[in-house]
Amino acid sequence: MKFQSFFMLFLSAAIAASTTLGTDSSNLVSSSAWKCLAGLGRTYAILRGYQSSGLLDPNAIQNIKNAISGGQKQVDVVLYPCFPCGNAQGQATVLVDSLRGQKYANIWIAVQGSQWSSTVGNNQLFFEDMADAILTLGKKFGIYTSANDWGNIMGDYSYYSGSPLWYYHYNNVQSFSDFQPFSGWTAPTLKQYNASSTLCGTNVGLDWS
Repeated sequence: MKFQSFFMLFLSAAIAASTTLGTDSSNLVSSSAWKCLAGLGRTYAILRGYQSSGLLDPNAIQNIKNAISGGQKQVDVVLYPCFPCGNAQGQATVLVDSLRGQKYANIWIAVQGSQWSSTVGNNQLFFEDMADAILTLGKKFGIYTSANDWGNIMGDYSYYSGSPLWYYHYNNVQSFSDFQPFSGWTAPTLKQYNASSTLCGTNVGLDWS
């Protein structure tokens, strides 16, 4: 199944209307810091919702509230899967159920790191279970990865290439000119161009679209 129906609508109209500057964080960020970031034109926040240890991020709910009160126009969360924990559907359910009532838009599934299986077929099945569970629970998802990590973990696998792609290439360039198509993706939705920067007194990743 492809998900072209929301590929271009993944970011809200207010965000997608022009160049978007975003920040992502796995730390607790205060509402005043988010307000400062908004003052710099960074009005799209992406927050860790679920940890690769198999637990909900304890700061997820407060981070969402802080980002909204700090003037962020859109807030998304990242799900870092725990393959060794098993039960991909259960992990997705914990995240979505725990954040019910919170004002976040979408979920990015991270495909990176060393905690995945050495067998790409196992990773593919695990990922499908997780992605399908998110959709069944009424949320939209995108994929956070790089061409190298995707190939190592998923192989030449394009089943979800209709989903929004947030890729990382830490060249400090706000442009998609470095993007090379892979596994069915011909264009990205979002780029993380800096993994660690200090702005407004807090450490964040820097994103552009």
